Amino acid sequence: FRTIEARIAERPSAPVPRYWFLPAAAAAVLLFITAVILLPGSREGQVAAVDGAERKILAGDKPIRYGEDAILTLARGGTIRLRQGSTIAFSSLHGIELFVGELSADIMPGGNRFTVTTEHGRVQVFGTRFCVRVEETKRTIVSVTEGHVRFTNLRGSVELSAGKTAVASAGRGPVVAPSARTAVPTLL
Repeated sequence: FRTIEARIAERPSAPVPRYWFLPAAAAAVLLFITAVILLPGSREGQVAAVDGAERKILAGDKPIRYGEDAILTLARGGTIRLRQGSTIAFSSLHGIELFVGELSADIMPGGNRFTVTTEHGRVQVFGTRFCVRVEETKRTIVSVTEGHVRFTNLRGSVELSAGKTAVASAGRGPVVAPSARTAVPTLL
């Protein structure tokens, strides 16, 4: 009598597939791509900031006009001060639209970029203190107090560091202002 072990040893074993890891790798890649596409989106409906009245401001909400000066605490870190009469909306957790008025911002440095969009351009913030004013004369003025920003529109782009100011208007690219007369007074 041969033992059971001997019979099992004589039986040919099933070959191990050479690419056994491919289905697992494909699933991991698909999961990663799904997370990358879904997670950093606009986050519409999530809290972007809280104002002094403890009112939650959601990304994707309709524009809000402030009848008095206001301070907003950003969900991703930082503070925005709005002048009376300013109208804003959060396009995402890390982006605000300034329709009219003036804001001063103190954005924490780090990986969280922040963007301010006006009808005359877009200000990309890299952790800094700065001011943006949209005037009724149809121009946007950006002044940097600390750090640096990039002010761009379809006609051009300028990099601004501390102490610099740029102006953009309809149909014109942003230009660095030659004097302090266009500087935005800081609210910070």
